[in-house]
Amino acid sequence: MAREREIVIEITMGRLGPLLLLVVVLSVLALGPVARAEPEQIPVPASTAWTASVPGHYYLTKTIHDGAGALTACTDGYHMASLWEILDPSNLIYDTDLGRSQDDSGSGPPTYPYAHGWLRTGYSSSGSGSAGMANCRAWSSDSATDHGTFSWLPSDWTASTDVGGWQVVTGQCNIHRSVWCVRPPFYVYLPLVLRNY
Repeated sequence: MAREREIVIEITMGRLGPLLLLVVVLSVLALGPVARAEPEQIPVPASTAWTASVPGHYYLTKTIHDGAGALTACTDGYHMASLWEILDPSNLIYDTDLGRSQDDSGSGPPTYPYAHGWLRTGYSSSGSGSAGMANCRAWSSDSATDHGTFSWLPSDWTASTDVGGWQVVTGQCNIHRSVWCVRPPFYVYLPLVLRNY
């Protein structure tokens, strides 16, 4: 006769709480037939692993910063975003607690003209006036003679058939703007070990 076992799991909910709870529930559902099997049917010892992906988050700061202050604008756990990190926002979650919003933002980002911010270019240190190259001398300059790249999501969807594209321009580094911040996605690795008791 198989012994019955009771498993008690105590979970403290934080920012990752709902995702971890989902992983635990799915694990219990997947292991249900194994847990109900007779002891001789359980592999001895078997191990496997579950990997869960936690999507990245991004936001546009509510505070504004000149070019020299852009790198320190993001809260702990986030960093100033490169356009290439947030290019496809459909794969990210907008952090509505930290970021700017508009009347119709819902759970997504706000649009121009109230929502534009500095972002990294991936280019070498430059104060040029070319979008994609201009970066306030690697975000160390607040001079009116140097330029940085900033961007926004478009609000006029009739201006182009491509409604998914970011708009980018340059601006003087002494002007204060919001900053795009990102926390990249990461993976949670959960090793599971099943033993015959």
